[in-house]
Parts: sequence; C-alpha cells; structure tokens
Amino acid sequence: TLRSTLALPGLPSAESGDARWTLRVSDEPAPAADAVVPDGTRLGHDGRGGCTMALWRTPQGFRYTHSCTGAYDVHEAGRTLVWHPAPHLVGAPARPDVLDLVRNDVANRVLAVALLAAGTVALHASGVATADGGAIGFLAAKGTGKSTLAAALVRAGGRLVTDDTFAVAEQDEALLVLPGVHHLRLHDDAAAHALPEALGDDASAATGADGKQVHVGLEAAILQTAAAPLRALYLLEPAPAHATAPVTRTPLTAVPAAMALVAHAKLAPILGGSALPVLLDGAAAICERTPVYRLAVARDLRRLDEVAARILAWHGHPAPALVG
Repeated sequence: TLRSTLALPGLPSAESGDARWTLRVSDEPAPAADAVVPDGTRLGHDGRGGCTMALWRTPQGFRYTHSCTGAYDVHEAGRTLVWHPAPHLVGAPARPDVLDLVRNDVANRVLAVALLAAGTVALHASGVATADGGAIGFLAAKGTGKSTLAAALVRAGGRLVTDDTFAVAEQDEALLVLPGVHHLRLHDDAAAHALPEALGDDASAATGADGKQVHVGLEAAILQTAAAPLRALYLLEPAPAHATAPVTRTPLTAVPAAMALVAHAKLAPILGGSALPVLLDGAAAICERTPVYRLAVARDLRRLDEVAARILAWHGHPAPALVG
C-alpha cells in the first residue's frame, strides 16, 4: 500500500490498511549534490525520449535521478519517497506527458529502489500464483514474451502476481513474493491468444508508449493480492516454433542461476558500488532455497495454451490431456 500526494490512476485505491510507503511531492528541486555520496553510480539510459537515469547513495538512503522528471529520494529504510521535480518543471503547469513519465518512474523504478533499501530483491519478471499456493516467476529480456506467458497462465487457471516487478522478501525464514502492479501489457497478436476471458466489468485498455495494449482494472478473481511462497524461477528462452515439445525446463546450478537473477534485477542497468553486492547476496540466498530453471518455449502463439497447461501441471494443476 502506497500513500501518495500524487494521483496514480493506474493503481487501485485501498480502502484501509497501513501504508508500506509514503510518497510526497516537493515544490523544489532536489537538495544540492554535496548531499549525495558519489560512490558506485552507474549511468543508464531510458529508451523512451533519450532520458538518462542514475542511482546514488545518500546519507539517508538512495537517490534515483531521471533527467526528464527530476530526483526521487528514498530514505527511512525505503518507507519514505520524495519526488523533487527537475528544475525545468518547478513552477510549470503539470503536463500530462510529464506526469505519465513520473507515474511510470514511481510504479517501476522508484518502488524498486525502495524495495532495495529495505533489503528486498526486485526482479524484472512476470509472476503467477499456482494451485499449490505458491508463486512462480518468469525472467526474460524485454520483448521476449514473459507478459504473454503470464497472461496465458492466468487464462489457464493461475492468478496474476505481477507483470513487471517481482519482489522477493524474506519473512519468518520463508521467501515470499509480494504482489506487484496488476496490469497486463501485451502486443495485439499476443492479446488475441493469451488474454484471460474473465477480465471483469471494470477492466479497460489503453495503448502504451511502446505500442502495447495496457489492461488495467482486472477482475479480482484472477489476481493474487497476498504474499505467496516462492516456488520456482524460470529464465525464459525462445525455442523454434517447430520444436517437438512446446516447453521444456532444465535446472540451473547455483552460480549461473544467481548471475541470471542479478542480470534480470529490476535496477540492473544502474546498479553499482555498494548496491550491487547487496543484490548479489540476495540473489545467492534465493538460489540456495529456490529452483531456477532455463525454460525453452516454442515461439508459436498457437501452442501457447499447451505451454501454459504444462507449466501449471508442474505446480499442482491437473496435467493437460494428451491429444493425437
């Protein structure tokens, strides 16, 4: 739950409960740079609009900077978030396109920084809850089908945990997956094959900046809203469309599994210095207790239902019927 003075229409409103995070909007640019420890900063690039990003250590926690929107200070163990607008935005009317960038920053990278500050590993992955009561995650490079696969599993009987930020936290010696933003981002052809039928009366779709359909307001019955034990992680790799088996999995040993998690961390492009060892330790701890597999999926949308059924069968759902 996030308490925010900035409207976030992509997130559902909570009727009650304690806030895990509090976001407030400053009316001034970020404090002087001498408050930032210039240690372990790595510059990244946002593919949309040519903006640049960086992550910094501060005496209070972290600062994430985005050249197009401003600076976001994260402190109090990740519980307090402050957006300082970029100097060119201070005193200017709030343009819808700028606010969209800010909201995207908050829901994706800023909350991932807050999770990092609290010692929680945030992976760039889609997640689904299964019949055995646990959650599984799919890690992959952008555009390789993890959202499509998650949607297909939801259509086949799973529940959506997240479509982007897969947060793994340790609680009472168990690894739990925290529910993320509940939306589905799909290309038109993928939506035609994978979109769950039961989206709900409040569901709506818009076209995102990357051309994908963004479905929000999904039916509660297909969403996982409580933390769930982590059962497995899958490193998604495309296989030829004509592959004999629609999907196969191969277990990874500890070292390549941990490196895969680090490579697919939510903040991987901008992590460095003192933050990177924290991530590496967290990834290693996950791999010690969770199986990580290489998942080869045939690149054929017509086989997607069979792929989803077989994966769910590995996690407590009825096995798919054999045909032919």
